[in-house]
Amino acid sequence: MQTNVNRSRNFFKSILPILTFFCLMLLVEVAVMEVYFFIAAWTSGKTDFYDFLDYFLEKFIGDGSIISMFIYGFIALFVSLFWYRTVLEKQKNIPDYLADSKKYELLTGDGNHFTNYKKICIIALIVSAIGFQIVMQFFMVGLAKLAPSWAEEYQELLKATGLGESKLSWMMVIYILVGPFSEEMCFRGLTFEYSRKSISFWGANIFQALLFGGFHGNMLQGIMAFLLGLVLGYIYGKTRNIKATIIFHITFNASTFFIGEIDITKMNMLTGFIYLMVGLTIAYFGLVYFFRGVPRNFNAPKMPE
Repeated sequence: MQTNVNRSRNFFKSILPILTFFCLMLLVEVAVMEVYFFIAAWTSGKTDFYDFLDYFLEKFIGDGSIISMFIYGFIALFVSLFWYRTVLEKQKNIPDYLADSKKYELLTGDGNHFTNYKKICIIALIVSAIGFQIVMQFFMVGLAKLAPSWAEEYQELLKATGLGESKLSWMMVIYILVGPFSEEMCFRGLTFEYSRKSISFWGANIFQALLFGGFHGNMLQGIMAFLLGLVLGYIYGKTRNIKATIIFHITFNASTFFIGEIDITKMNMLTGFIYLMVGLTIAYFGLVYFFRGVPRNFNAPKMPE
């Protein structure tokens, strides 16, 4: 009976991180919007309300949304880092089926850095992330052709967030560095960790990937994020190393800026096939080689099947 209560409690806890992040995002958005509203009211010189509203929205949708994302990103980073570290420090004292597990205790020790890893396996992890980005490029193009409305929705979202040439440097900080750190600690470090105590490995992995996909707010990017989340969840679940998933996530996001410049729609069938096979090969064998370098001198924890 107590075990079932603990599992239910942990499953509820697994939803709290994403709810917290949504609330933080909303609070930051409202706060920045209010600041921009007062600045617009002070500087616009508009006497007609609708002219003022157009002026305000033009200002906010541009720089305001970028500032909101930037502030939210760093707040989410510090909140998730503190929360994740707090969870790790308390885990040793949890009196359930995870107690006395060497791998479980490893979460606060060697499991979260690369001291015992083969150095070449980190390179393999990076190469695998680049390969996965190539595969996702084909997947996104195919999905956009099957559902053009999803592609339009995605483009509108990019415009709404102010993603443009002049703001690329700001977005790169959020997209490449801040996002992967906070999202990994939220979805893999917290959501997966909590839900894994109440459901099976694949149940926890699919659950956190679904939340990760839904967090992106549109179908096209959400489906891609779901697939990426499955890979990241698998890596974390098998290694309990949050740094490994952060490296994979950062590499995946960063590679968008050079792989995304390759227009696969202009490739002929043979070239496109070879390019896709290269992506699949390095994505798969990169992960295989990475897992071969993971230390295996600990026992698997006793978890619900």
